[in-house]
Amino acid sequence: MIKISAIKYINSLPFIYGITKYKNFINNIKLLCDNPNNLRSFILNNDVDISLCPTGMIKELNNYNIISNFCISSFKYVKSVILVSNYLLKDIKSIQLDKESCTSNYLLKILLNFYWNKNNIEYKYDNTNTDAYLMIGDKALMNYNSKKFTYYIDLSYEWYKFTKLPFVFALWVGKNNLERKTIKTFNKSLQYGINSIKNNKLKIETKSYYDYIKNNIQYKMNYSKKLSLKLFLKYQKQL
Repeated sequence: MIKISAIKYINSLPFIYGITKYKNFINNIKLLCDNPNNLRSFILNNDVDISLCPTGMIKELNNYNIISNFCISSFKYVKSVILVSNYLLKDIKSIQLDKESCTSNYLLKILLNFYWNKNNIEYKYDNTNTDAYLMIGDKALMNYNSKKFTYYIDLSYEWYKFTKLPFVFALWVGKNNLERKTIKTFNKSLQYGINSIKNNKLKIETKSYYDYIKNNIQYKMNYSKKLSLKLFLKYQKQL
C-alpha cells in the first residue's frame, strides 16, 4: 500500500482525480488530503511515501527526493495567494500570516524585504486585528477582488514583477527507497489527471474555479520555473 498526501485545495483536484481514477494505480494507494503545513508534518515524520511538498520546506528534506516534473505553479496572477488590506502597502505595519502555508508566508516575507523594502513588519498568526491579512487556497479564491477589502495584492504577480519569473508553490516528492516502477506509474496517474482538465472531467461546476485551474495554475515544471525555485530558495535562506 502506497501512502500519498496531497493538498486539499481546488488547485490539487487534477492530481487527486488522476491518483484516484487511473486504473493501474487506484487499488494500491491510500490518499490523505490536508493543508500544506500538515503535509509538511507528514513528510518530516516520514508518514507518507509520496507527497506534494510545499517549496518552502524543500531545504528540510532528508529522506525524500523530487520524483516528478509535475508541480503546482503560476505565471503572473494566481488568485489563490493574496495579501488583503484596507491600507496602502506603504502604510501597512502588521500582517496576519496564514497558519496553513509556510511557502506563502516565506514568499510574502521575501517580497516585503527584498522587493518592497519593508522590513519593519509585525507578523502575527492569531486572529487579532492587523493592517493586512495573507489569504491562501480556496479562502483566497472566494475573497479575490470581492469588496470586503480595499486592496488586493496577488503575490504571484508581485513575484513576477520582481523577478520576471513564474512561481512554484509545490512539487511532488517521494521516499528515497521508492521503486522506479511505482514512480513511473504515479507520474502516469498525474498525467491522466492533468488530461482531465480540458473537458472538465473533474466536474467543477463553479466557472471561476474551473477557469482558475485551467488558466491560472500551471502543472508542469520547466527551465524558468527551476530558475525561479532556485531564486526563491536563495532569498529564503537570507531571511
